[in-house]
Amino acid sequence: MTDSIEVFDSIDFRLDEASWPFAEAHRDRIAAHWARELAQKPALWDGKLLGASHPHVENGVLKARFLTVNFSEFLAWRDWGYPDTDYFNVFGSAVIAGNDGGIIFGIMGYDTSNAGQIYPCGGSLEPGDVGADGRVDVFGATARELVEETGLDAGEAQLGGDFAVRSGQLLSIARIYRFDAPAAALARRIEDNLTRQDERELEGVFTFASPDELDPARSPTYALAAARHVLGRQAN
Repeated sequence: MTDSIEVFDSIDFRLDEASWPFAEAHRDRIAAHWARELAQKPALWDGKLLGASHPHVENGVLKARFLTVNFSEFLAWRDWGYPDTDYFNVFGSAVIAGNDGGIIFGIMGYDTSNAGQIYPCGGSLEPGDVGADGRVDVFGATARELVEETGLDAGEAQLGGDFAVRSGQLLSIARIYRFDAPAAALARRIEDNLTRQDERELEGVFTFASPDELDPARSPTYALAAARHVLGRQAN
């Protein structure tokens, strides 16, 4: 599978109230899968997420229609190799950049479903990310996740360089947050913030200046593609 970078001018994400046929067809099997996962990781929570149908770029606009699913349904779909290819996991990714060119990714905590993995801060979209007009605010969600996970305020950063990484049934909507401080100093701020969090999602952070520093065994391919894209932009 080859990951691809998709650049867009604007986003049109809207909520559709339709149900997910995959979840309806496999309800008993999903329940059994969730019971096994919960036995291993009791901190998991079966909350509501948003997933997308057929995201695509049309005339510079990234479009998708979203539906509400349970985390247990999403987890089974993911763990079973994404069998419903009409459905996409669309999520925000905050690429934290220092003024020295260094990049910071998060190291996921060991009570999470992606324990030990290294990738940009962010997360899945939720029903609360839908406005009164039915539009899904992916960048509002990303800014929220940034401050919740790291303590960094998006308002302090220079924003830009929005892009998407398509990796099979995953679509990462990435935004670069460039702070006026070296990456090492930002990492220290984040680590200090983590020590004060009661329920932290991150075990720590990983700072790098080359995508070759990332371990492919610990970073999903979309994260590697995002790192190459951002660092390639900085080099040009």
